[in-house]
Formats: sequence, structure tokens, C-alpha cells
Amino acid sequence: MKPIQYPDHHVAHYITFSCKERRALINTEDHFIIILEALEKYRLSKEVKIFAYVIMPNHLHLLMQFPENLAPSEFLRVFKRTTSYRLLRWYEDYNPSVLYSLHYKDGKHIRKQFWQRGCGYDRHVEGNPDSIRTICEYIHGNPVRKGLVENPEDWQWSSTKYWLQNVRGIVEITSPFE
Repeated sequence: MKPIQYPDHHVAHYITFSCKERRALINTEDHFIIILEALEKYRLSKEVKIFAYVIMPNHLHLLMQFPENLAPSEFLRVFKRTTSYRLLRWYEDYNPSVLYSLHYKDGKHIRKQFWQRGCGYDRHVEGNPDSIRTICEYIHGNPVRKGLVENPEDWQWSSTKYWLQNVRGIVEITSPFE
């Protein structure tokens, strides 16, 4: 995969980004809901199409399409800033010892960091149905490969149930085949 450099509005973008040092910082229902609500809010406000997602304890996978006026790097900048603020506040309120471990020195300042630095990675996925299905299966199979569940549909923090049972969750999924 290559770093996100430029938008292409006619293809889906398969985006992956991680927590700081790939630590399992997404580990309570509150954390997952914070991320899902932010994703849905962004989808509504920017008219982003979300085809598939999975939120793992230490990273996210998204398959999305962006409107012409939005670059993937801009989405990630805003999304990571928004969710980082809310997740760091959660740690401040409920688990300050972990919050302390997320501090780093930036010159004379002490800062907090939730997400790994950088834009993440992006792979363009042409509108080929087989390519999209393959990536959706990979995304949804991630919790199984990591030993978190036996079946993809058992992981509630993904779009699997939309794809298998047409069940809507917090984030509205758009079928790339419509």
C-alpha cells in the first residue's frame, strides 16, 4: 500500500490507520461507539460513502469513496483529531494511567497522542466487483484472523452484519454495487 497522496473520486479507497505504537487502545464499548459515531457524523456532513469498515483494538480498516471536494488525507486529519480528542478525554476521566503513557515531548511541550502519526495507508480499488468483495471479506475477516471471534458476524464493530443480513448499525453503509 502507498501513503495517501492525492484524491481520486472515481475509485474506492481502502484506508488503514493505527493507534499509537499499534497499542490496543480501543478496548471498551465506549471507545468503539466514539469512533462509530464520529464516522457516521462525518459521513453525513461530507457525503462520504462508506462501503465497509472494521474497528479493531489497535487499528481501523475502511473502504470508502470521497466526494470531489474532499481528499482522503483531509478526512483522516479531521477524523483522527476529533476521535483522538474524545478518546483521550475518556482516558483522562476513566483510566489516567494509560493517558500518561500516551504523552510525548514535543520540544518544550508535553502532548498526548492517540493515533499513530501520519495519514495511514490508502490503496485505490477500482470499481471491479471482485476486488471490492475481496477487500470487504478481508476487512470483515480481520477479527477472526486475530482470534477475537470465530465468525466475522460475531464482531459487532464492523459492517459485516450489513453485508450478510442487511442490518443497519450506527454507521450507514452504502453498497458499491448499487
